[in-house]
Amino acid sequence: MIDLIIFDLMGTLVRREGATERARKGTERFFKSYGERKIAVATDTDISSAEHYLIQLGIYDEVNAVFTQEDMVRVPRAGRRKNLRRICRELGVPLERAVFISDGDTDRKEARRVDMRFIHVPSYVNPREPFSFDRIDLSKRLAKYTDLRGVNPPFHTSPSETF
Repeated sequence: MIDLIIFDLMGTLVRREGATERARKGTERFFKSYGERKIAVATDTDISSAEHYLIQLGIYDEVNAVFTQEDMVRVPRAGRRKNLRRICRELGVPLERAVFISDGDTDRKEARRVDMRFIHVPSYVNPREPFSFDRIDLSKRLAKYTDLRGVNPPFHTSPSETF
């Protein structure tokens, strides 16, 4: 069972260009469907930018916590990463009962490093894209790694890009 959903912000909820005239397809339904679970946002941006985007998307009140660039952890030989352990600890949820949803390969690696479930979504660049958060069903048993990037063409990967 999933008790905590952690979202990346830029490229996952907010378009890469930073334009937020509308939420990504399925965002509002997703947040309403899973409102009984805790929701956190982990972002490389500062708190004022993160809050601005969440308000503009109309989901600020649905988010339990926002973790920003100041909350990141330094990983030896890997640089700075989102502090997934801290997010779970502060929200009182074990790692195995959380899922991280992001478009980033660095985020995928961090989820793997801490042994957290990860849903890899395509990077949000076009509001007319085929991807929608409706494709994610948290009521089903989740694999450790779910790759939804192929929903938005073109999709290129190499055999070395595995979880």
